[in-house]
Formats: sequence, C-alpha cells, structure tokens
Amino acid sequence: MSGRQPIESHRDPRLEAMLRSALEARADAVHPSDRSGEILGLTRVPEPGPRRTRLGGLLLVVGALMVGFLLSFLWPSTPSTDSQDAPTTASTPLGGTASGQSSVPTVQTGIQVFYLGRADGLLYREMRDLPTLGDRLGTAVAAVLNVAPQDPEYTSSWSGGQVNSATVKGNRITLDLSQSAFAQFTSRSQEEKAIQQLVHAATAAVGGSQARTVQILVDGSPNLPLIGKPDTDFVRSGSADLGPLWIDSPQFGQTVAPGPLAVYGTASDSLTSMTWSLHKGEAKAAASTGRVTLGQRVDGREPWNALIRIPRGAGQWRIVVTAGSTSVSRTVTVAG
Repeated sequence: MSGRQPIESHRDPRLEAMLRSALEARADAVHPSDRSGEILGLTRVPEPGPRRTRLGGLLLVVGALMVGFLLSFLWPSTPSTDSQDAPTTASTPLGGTASGQSSVPTVQTGIQVFYLGRADGLLYREMRDLPTLGDRLGTAVAAVLNVAPQDPEYTSSWSGGQVNSATVKGNRITLDLSQSAFAQFTSRSQEEKAIQQLVHAATAAVGGSQARTVQILVDGSPNLPLIGKPDTDFVRSGSADLGPLWIDSPQFGQTVAPGPLAVYGTASDSLTSMTWSLHKGEAKAAASTGRVTLGQRVDGREPWNALIRIPRGAGQWRIVVTAGSTSVSRTVTVAG
C-alpha cells in the first residue's frame, strides 16, 4: 500500500519502557523538596483519546525526563541529616590524648617521678613508663604516692594513698589526696619534703609556665595534717633542694644491647668538667672512660650526654658520672 503509514506504527514499546524506568529511578533519588512529585506526575502517560496519539504520550515522557535532569541542577538534593554522623567535640585531658573518638593511652611514657636521695635527702627523678591513671597529671601524682623507685639509692616519703582528683585551672594545679596518704608523716619537715615530690612531679607533668602553683587538699579540705592550712599555694623549691647530678637514661637495671649506648641527664650549673667511666659489675677499675658533653643551661641546670660503648657478653655494667667530688651511678644489664 502506498502513502504514509499511520503514526501508531512508529510506537516503540521498548524505548517507552526504558525512558519510563529511567525517569522513575531519577525521581526516587530526588528529595521531595526538589519537586519530584511534579516529575512523577509527568510519568503517568494517559491512554490515547480520540484526538491524542501514542507518540504524543512518548514526547511527554521525554520532556519530563529532561525537566527532571534540569531540576537536579537547579535544586540539588540535600542528603538527610539522619544519615550523617553527629559532630563530635574532642576534649584533651591535660597532658593526655584527646577523648571522644580517641582513647587515652594505656601507658604514659616518660613520666617524671621524683624521689629523695637516701644519702642526702635531695630530690632526684626517674623517667618512668607507667599504666595510665586518668591522664598524665593524675598518673604522675599517683606514681609519687604509690610507685617505689627503681634505684636503690632513692627513697620516698610517701608509702601509698589515693588521688581523689588532679585538676588544673589557669596556673593553679589542685591535688585532692586521701587522708590515708598522710598517715605515715611524723614531722612537719617530712611532710614538706613529701609535698615537694608532688609539686615537682605535677608541674613537670603539666609543663608550660614556671609560675604554676600547687594547692594540696586532704579529702577536699585545705587543712594539712601537720602543716595546717598554708597561707599560699606550694611552688617548686630552689635548686639547693635538687640532687646535683641526675641520670635520666638509661633507667636502673634496664636491659641494653651491646654497642653504643646514649646516656644523658641534667646537672647543676655549678658542676663543670664532667666525666664518665664504665665498670664491669662492682669492679673498681674502669673498663673505659670519657668526657661528658654539656648542653645549654635551662633554669639553673645543664643537660649533659655521653655515648658509651657497651662490650659484648651477658652481665651487668655500671656507669658512673662524676663532677669533682659528686658522682652518680647507674647499673644496666646486657642480655646474653
């Protein structure tokens, strides 16, 4: 038959189904505020009437699809707040790590714990890695009360006790301790020396300004058992109360490998011409000797360091650092 074919013969059901499916998928992805209802309404192609052809319905579908894509650019959909994580605020404990999503470490490294020399009653420190108790400040204070020194030449005025709280506000550190912590003190001077152990440990844990002060409470009360209520907060004692020579590393009894060993600490700035010697066990004769390198003076003390070669062979070696008539020693163990 010649002549034009009826328009109905151009209908392609597969194309119509594909376009309708694509349009419905797009409408599902658009937020209701993006007029998806209007777009979905356009997908409902009416049945052909006396004066409407199938092709007309198909053209409406194509037009609606184009409108849908245009709307997605004009009104981009906003993801639902229900699918987003609520913002978190991380707070950092003093001397510790951020709380919230991050956890406080189970071990605090390099905690400065202060003790008294058995021979001279002056303050000495040990750099310790200790289980975390709250944060760095709380860990340091609890260590002074409860952790025995590694070096047998050191002792502590404290023999146990609980830290009720350890807080910082501005330059003031407040330590609330249990009554039981003070039970062993028999004199005011003994209590004062013990408090200096705490003051040095607490200010070292907090760091920062040298102007920090420490308030001591006993189960919430400012009245101390032997001192009474102090007129002012406690501050660090002067250099005269510090041991003239400290070895910070290695620690007493530490196991080391044969070969070069870094040894370092601090000394009073009045000490000069420092030397070191290495002894096998308790032998008086030195296996090797050398000079100590001094660093830049800080707050009346000078950092020092030396590199000492530890011989092979299992056993104990004693490192002695000397400045004039002052000397300190540190014993290490070499594994077999």
